[in-house]
Amino acid sequence: MGDPGRLPSHRVAYDTSRAKAASRLNGGFTLGLARALVNVRDINMICQEYPPVYALIEGEKRRRKINRARRRLGVLEIRTAARDEWKGPVVWIEWLNGLDVLVRYEAHDIR
Repeated sequence: MGDPGRLPSHRVAYDTSRAKAASRLNGGFTLGLARALVNVRDINMICQEYPPVYALIEGEKRRRKINRARRRLGVLEIRTAARDEWKGPVVWIEWLNGLDVLVRYEAHDIR
């Protein structure tokens, strides 16, 4: 996970033959790591395809529903759905994918 040459990761639930014994204990799914390279354009596409998408702003306690993301001066910022304003810096962005699995990306993993 800490190797600089590896791709960023996010946590997803999956079921493999290796983890069958463990998955029986967890109700059929095991928490694992999947690797993918994501940039801001991908996040904007995800905001259109998988609404709602949420983000946590640094220094705030509750997540916000978002509809866009951008990187400005190296800082990841989001546009909130409730108000038409840019907020940042972002701690993480999360959404439910097509399989209803929660996907969360940390801000440092988004290029």
